[in-house]
Amino acid sequence: MRAAAGGFADEIEARLEAEGKLKATAQKLDSFVQHAPFGVAMLDISGRFLSASERWRSDHQLTDTSLLGQHYDQVAPGAAMGSGDSFDRCLSGEVVTCAEQSIKHGGDIRWRRWELHPWWDDSGELGGVLAFSEDITEQKQVELQLKQNKDFLAAVLDSIQEGIVACDAEGRLSLFNQAARRFHGIAERPITPDRWAEYYDLYRADGKVPLEQEEIPLFRAIEGNVVRGAEMVIAPRDQPPRQIIANACPFYDSEGNKLGAVASMVDVTEQKTLENQLVQSQKMEAVGQLTGGLAHDFNNLLAVVLGNLELLGRSIEANEKAQRRVSAAIDAAQSGAELTKRLLAFSRRQVLQAEVVLANDLIRDMEELLKRTLGEVVELRLSLSEECLRTNIDPSQLKTAILNLAVNARDAMPDGGKLTIESALTVVGEADAVSSPEAVAGEHIVISVSDNGCGMSPEVARQVFEPFFTTKEVGKGTGLGLSMVYGFAKQSGGYLDVISEVGAGTTVRLYLPRDKGDCRAKAVFELPPSRGSFKAAKVLVVEDRADVRAVASAQLLELGCAIVEAKSGAEALDLLQCHADIDLLFTDIVMAGGMSGIELAKQALLKAPRLKLLYTSGFAEASMIQDALTDSGQILLTKPYGRDDLARALSMALDQGDGPAQDMESIPTQVGRVGQ
Repeated sequence: MRAAAGGFADEIEARLEAEGKLKATAQKLDSFVQHAPFGVAMLDISGRFLSASERWRSDHQLTDTSLLGQHYDQVAPGAAMGSGDSFDRCLSGEVVTCAEQSIKHGGDIRWRRWELHPWWDDSGELGGVLAFSEDITEQKQVELQLKQNKDFLAAVLDSIQEGIVACDAEGRLSLFNQAARRFHGIAERPITPDRWAEYYDLYRADGKVPLEQEEIPLFRAIEGNVVRGAEMVIAPRDQPPRQIIANACPFYDSEGNKLGAVASMVDVTEQKTLENQLVQSQKMEAVGQLTGGLAHDFNNLLAVVLGNLELLGRSIEANEKAQRRVSAAIDAAQSGAELTKRLLAFSRRQVLQAEVVLANDLIRDMEELLKRTLGEVVELRLSLSEECLRTNIDPSQLKTAILNLAVNARDAMPDGGKLTIESALTVVGEADAVSSPEAVAGEHIVISVSDNGCGMSPEVARQVFEPFFTTKEVGKGTGLGLSMVYGFAKQSGGYLDVISEVGAGTTVRLYLPRDKGDCRAKAVFELPPSRGSFKAAKVLVVEDRADVRAVASAQLLELGCAIVEAKSGAEALDLLQCHADIDLLFTDIVMAGGMSGIELAKQALLKAPRLKLLYTSGFAEASMIQDALTDSGQILLTKPYGRDDLARALSMALDQGDGPAQDMESIPTQVGRVGQ
């Protein structure tokens, strides 16, 4: 009996000890739960709260009385867990991590992260859900601030025109803006940085030699170098290449550890293009001034040569052998005169005889001439617009321009081919005129001459309008054909452009200002015939060069005129005082001695209001006042000229009304440089 009682006591003692240990464990567990940095709640299988930690109640501003026994959907706002089927999923045995939720307490936004775990009772039956709730407000605020900073930085970077690229210390790209993507030709492609190199190539500044990896500015910066003003070319596979100037440098943390490198890139493609165009324009202008000056000297020399040859030819009419030699010399002199015309055409200082021209009619009139020039191996095709293509230009110069373009096209097709001449009406916008220094805004007629010949490289195409530049063999081209066309277009208020590709042919487009007049009526300019005899005319010849003056006087004498000579404007004014019967003043425009022919004419009219005027010049700048002379009804005879040209101009001048037109004030007095 006593033994049984002792055993029972031992059992009770053991149970009490176990219960004490269990209670102690439970107290420790409860202490851990109550003081955990996150909230813990236990819910039964129906979703009612069985218990909740102090942190849970504090976070949700709840008490035991407002929480225990309540369903989670019925408790105070903010105590719910997750959304939708989260609770049911947990009861099915799944551990559910709920999305972050914002809970508003007294106007403050608090952010929570939820995690739901199923729990089982001692019998192994599902008892309900253990819910863990963590306040991540501070973390969320930091993340939001970081995101705002990142978005702000991205917006700033994307708003600037410079391309920005950064990489970590291992060279992996970690930051890049929209401009950088655009420079590399991948702005519209969702491509990760590790695949960028598949879509572009890098070259040195010449655009030809590939850039080695150790030459790339960003990689140089990774090695610790600071890069300034490095020039390179980025060539996207499906876009035009871009000329880039890049700067790059490494960056470090506060302890001096290298974090990576950053590079900035500026797209200078347009700037480089404009610079090249400006240099080309300045070069063309400089060459134009030089050729214009040379042409002036040649014109004076040719005036003497051609004039004396004509005089000589008429004096030896009976000597047939000598006549042939003189005729050959005259032909050579006229070829020289044609050469100076081309020089003046390039320098945009030739004297143009502008009139209204219907471009399509002029091209059709040239068709047979073009066919003969091109030969049988080149097929000529005309594709002319049905619109009114009326322009106000020198028709003879336009014909020469088209012929020059056709000859160049023929020479590019030695084995034959096809040449197409097209005409069209186009409008050149202000933006186009700004982007291209050669372009002129407004309505233009466009004459395009295309061939399917050998084509030109970009380097050759950039030089084709320069005088004396030619790709032909020595002796087979002067290099002035296209330069003449260029000068004619510019002087006529238009411009020229060329499109060419090696092996694919060339197209040259001539733009000329459109005249909006009536296409049904075409102005026709015809030179009047010469009188044939000028015996009643007395002419005052004013020319500072004795040799030119002598030839002009001899030609006038042959025509039957009486002449009086002067070597300067001042001497001419004195002679007018002595010779009141002078009918016409024939004066050079640019003379040494300080008085131009225009100034002389103005002063001469004050002395002799009925005096007729005829001007001559071999100086390039005289073309600048041609329009003013024409508008005032006066005549300019360009050097060199033959006797027939002089006779025709003399007839026109003498047949004017009572004295020249009165509008002399609009004509510039000084032209060119005195003493040229």
